[in-house]
Amino acid sequence: MLLLRPVEEAEGPYDAGYLPRLAMTFHPVEEPITEPVAKLGGEP
Repeated sequence: MLLLRPVEEAEGPYDAGYLPRLAMTFHPVEEPITEPVAKLGGEP
């Protein structure tokens, strides 16, 4: 019987599923974004 357990390092391209997931953290911005941002494939 094969037991799957989290590992500290990935040894190959298919081992990423065994790595612990990183938690996303969101920080409040200091001031709102007012400059236009370029869009992909269109006008900014």
